[in-house]
Amino acid sequence: MAMTVAAPVRALPDRERKSLFWRSLLIQAGWNFEGMQNLGFLYALEPGLTRVHRDPERRRRALMRHLGFFNTQPHMAGYALGACLGLEEDVASATGDAQEAAAVQRVERLKRALGSALAALGDPFFWGTLRPATAAWTLVAWTALWTLDAPAPLASGTALGLAAFNAPALWARWTGPRLGYERGEGLPVDLKRFGWPEKAVLVRRVGLLG
Repeated sequence: MAMTVAAPVRALPDRERKSLFWRSLLIQAGWNFEGMQNLGFLYALEPGLTRVHRDPERRRRALMRHLGFFNTQPHMAGYALGACLGLEEDVASATGDAQEAAAVQRVERLKRALGSALAALGDPFFWGTLRPATAAWTLVAWTALWTLDAPAPLASGTALGLAAFNAPALWARWTGPRLGYERGEGLPVDLKRFGWPEKAVLVRRVGLLG
């Protein structure tokens, strides 16, 4: 899967990319009715906010800001994490209250927009298409392995099904923070160019063949 993008405005440090990736795996761990994924979002973002905001007061405000409501497709959350972290650099470099307030508004506006947009792209792909398709592939694998008298057909077929689902899910979690950070407010254009709905149609057709 390749996503063609324009030249990046900034580059996400490799250490932070890995941190966002691993911590994003726990974005659902703190799910609650009031803020939904807000605790997991803040947990994933916290090391980056600590680096970006050297000023303790600005760092405190940033941490409190990202305790606000957030909810999206969990495998797609990395795009929002990267984009928000990139824009937080503009908040950190702002001079004066007015400039800081304007930068904060950009962060909050993009975060709200991405929450809805990523869910609209990710839910049909991962939950509506890939999950039932991989379930169908798993049934086919069980049948084929059983027919071929392969050892442990249920375990092997299940492993193949899990791999088929988690490969694109982990790819999205890994590429999301980098692309979001680099593209910032231009991220929606790149996501549209990638053609998630078209990919869902392709997976659906392959699932039907399975």
